[in-house]
Amino acid sequence: MGNLQSSAEERKHGLAFRNLLLSAAAGGALLIGASASAKDALDEVPTATDGQEIVVTAQRRAEKAQDVPAALTVLNGADLEKRNLQNVTDLENAVPSLEVDSQLGGGQPQFRLRGVGGTDYAANNTNTVGVYVDEVAFPYGVTTQNAFFDIARIEVLRGPQGTLYGRNSTGGAINVISNAPSDQLGAGIDLSYGSFDAVSAQGYATGPITDTLSARIALSADRGGAWQRNRDTGEALGDRDHTSGRLRLRWAPDAVTTVDLIGHYTRDRSDGLGLQLLTDFTSARGTTYKADTDIRTTGWGVSPTFARIMVVGTDAKPFRDNIGKGGSVHVTSDLGTMQLIGIYAHEDFTRREFNDWDATASNEAGTYFFNRIRTDSGELRIASPTAGTSAGWVACTSRVNG
Repeated sequence: MGNLQSSAEERKHGLAFRNLLLSAAAGGALLIGASASAKDALDEVPTATDGQEIVVTAQRRAEKAQDVPAALTVLNGADLEKRNLQNVTDLENAVPSLEVDSQLGGGQPQFRLRGVGGTDYAANNTNTVGVYVDEVAFPYGVTTQNAFFDIARIEVLRGPQGTLYGRNSTGGAINVISNAPSDQLGAGIDLSYGSFDAVSAQGYATGPITDTLSARIALSADRGGAWQRNRDTGEALGDRDHTSGRLRLRWAPDAVTTVDLIGHYTRDRSDGLGLQLLTDFTSARGTTYKADTDIRTTGWGVSPTFARIMVVGTDAKPFRDNIGKGGSVHVTSDLGTMQLIGIYAHEDFTRREFNDWDATASNEAGTYFFNRIRTDSGELRIASPTAGTSAGWVACTSRVNG
């Protein structure tokens, strides 16, 4: 019989900006020599200009990468496509000192920068490498599994980043910025086909809705790719079934105020990963399985008790059924002598995931994760109005409840 493992069944939430204001004195940070703009951080700023200058917002403002006093790697959307980086786990193939492990299957990435990070299989434990999507903290690695579509750029900062980013991220920070709405009409689609009938599609549409409101909608879908076979039945394993969408709205009611609304949804119903027998294995019932000689060969099984707990049939394959959804509002107001930035976000993630770790039909090492994770986060910043001056400053307080 498999082993049942679960965590974070129900997470408390209810963060309000009132709490942020009350905690500002204790949690605020004052930075001399830096200024910030929420709109800059959310904009699709160019990542390369004449003279090979790279523009980033790692310090919550648009500036040249060489002016950022931190070990920094920047990848823009073209870099992701060129290097075929399709999910967050692929980042380790392009970023120095970064390791991304999929704990107990591909649904839960764990991050390490310069060897500092985590290898925890529990979904409700946070990592010391902070992951931020459009300035919103994603403290649980399992919730980051599909932040990777319609991306403007990714900034990876190595070393402690606990001030500007609101959490004591001792390993570093991974800052993901999605493409912003445009005031010009535009659309695009990208299709790809790979081995084992793997199909991927991404598309977007953007443009103005009114004189003060613009929008961008992006969709992503992955299907197929089953490359493994059950040694007993020949059944295929490894198909992807991943669908995601993101809607961004930008409202500029006047010359000094900008409101960004971002909502996203993802569902992953992909197959799990099968293992390979490297040596002969004899089950508790006395059945002997010979070592696999083909890397595509695997096996699995579900006991009646485990099937009843998971509400599936005894012929079920290793699977995921994970749903993530959430939204955020970003408000920036220029008060003349200073800039006020407020961010509030809510994330909801439900995980159902089964994997078989004995790689046979003997039902001796199965794991089933069922999690419900809810997080609320908020940030309040007051910044000097002019970027790049020696007198620039930022006062910031933030909280994450989950």
